[in-house]
Amino acid sequence: MRPLLFNYQNDGNTYEINDEFLCGENLLVAPVVTQGSKARMVYLPNGNEWIDYWTGEVYEGGQYIVKEAPLDICPMYVKENSVIPTTTVQNYIGEDGKQEKVLEVI
Repeated sequence: MRPLLFNYQNDGNTYEINDEFLCGENLLVAPVVTQGSKARMVYLPNGNEWIDYWTGEVYEGGQYIVKEAPLDICPMYVKENSVIPTTTVQNYIGEDGKQEKVLEVI
């Protein structure tokens, strides 16, 4: 886990963000930290496209977005062109945002 500033030193908007973090280099996690909240603002660092882990929706970096976050969803965004291992390995393609199954993990 690391603060956004470590990977995005050229993006001044990351300097004061203390409620989002990177898990590795490719997964941005923005947990809901205010009791009773069902949505939150998320900053996506400049220089990359970001793909919503849950919906596959693609966002341009360098902007704030509002993410609906019910209790069972933690907002997470995958940096374009990343591979995230889950029960299946998925390749996140930046241009169209579609998830493509690459390899089944047994």
